[in-house]
Amino acid sequence: MRAMVIYASWFGHNRAIAQQIAAQLEAHGVTTVCAPVSEIAPAELLGCDLLVLGSYTHGHHASRPLHDLLAATPPVRLQRAVVGVFGVRSPDGEADGIDELTLHLEQLGVAAAVRPLRINLPSPDYLPHVWFDADVERRTTQFADGLVAALPLASR
Repeated sequence: MRAMVIYASWFGHNRAIAQQIAAQLEAHGVTTVCAPVSEIAPAELLGCDLLVLGSYTHGHHASRPLHDLLAATPPVRLQRAVVGVFGVRSPDGEADGIDELTLHLEQLGVAAAVRPLRINLPSPDYLPHVWFDADVERRTTQFADGLVAALPLASR
């Protein structure tokens, strides 16, 4: 069983969430690679059973490098994996990068296995130490647990 947690992070928010998701997957016995999208090539997704993608939202859009990674990966490779999406956003109620990334996956024939994890950043202070509280930790753990539960029994 192999999982990849791939994220785009400008200020460390998605990195912190990705690291917690990876730790929770490892606690379930899942071998996990956790890395920024800039360090991942499409070929590395080969044989991935669980793919978790995390993006910031900038101008209501997801990370361009994440879109590029998806576009460069054969859809059949993505369709074979259990997929989850997470990200941080400002709570303005508008469409965000998580929606855009989920739509891109759907256009490739890939449905997220669980509801996307959205973390609202309290404005105006987006510093990591301000927002990563017990509720974010609990929601992140539940998200990772849901992904593990979505894996086929033979893979666990």
